[in-house]
Formats: sequence, C-alpha cells, structure tokens
Amino acid sequence: MRRPESLDLSPEDAGRLGLAEGEVVRVSSRRGSLEVPVHVDETLRAGLAFMTLHFPEEVATNVLTLDAWDPKSGTAEFKATAIRVDKLDVAAPGSQSERAKVGT
Repeated sequence: MRRPESLDLSPEDAGRLGLAEGEVVRVSSRRGSLEVPVHVDETLRAGLAFMTLHFPEEVATNVLTLDAWDPKSGTAEFKATAIRVDKLDVAAPGSQSERAKVGT
C-alpha cells in the first residue's frame, strides 16, 4: 500500500535542481549522508524536504539527524535538520555536482 522510501521535494525545488521523479540523489547534513530516490510532492512547500525514518532497512534517514531525546518523556527529538541535495552525475563520475540547500 505504501511507496518506497524517498526524499520528498516540492516541484519548484525538484525543477530548480533538475531532478526527476525516481532519480537517486545524495542527501547530506553535518552528521552524515545517504543516497535516496526523489519523490516530487505537489503538496510540499518550496524550501522544505521530507523523509520518513521508520524503515531504516530501506533508507537510513537517521544518519542525517541527532540521536537526542527528551529526558522527561523519553520521546525522540523532533527530527529536523538542514540538508544539502547533490544531483548524482552517473554518466561522468568526478564532475561538478549541482548543489542546493534545502531545509527540512
């Protein structure tokens, strides 16, 4: 019933980065990076991105975020971090990637 894990981007951000639905990109934060396919989400605001963190066997989203939790409730910190999205250049390895900052 659900689609595979992805980096959800607004149509505006996907267009600005030259990304197509299903294209694999590198997502990086100060804490780590991973590769994930793009999903263009018509309901997402430009400048924001979204990834779930519930299926780490598909995409290890938590490598991008903090491991902090609330000491009183024991619940995880709201997972939010600034990210960079790099278009992968499969045809010409080592060439300059197109970059943009998109906050989640």
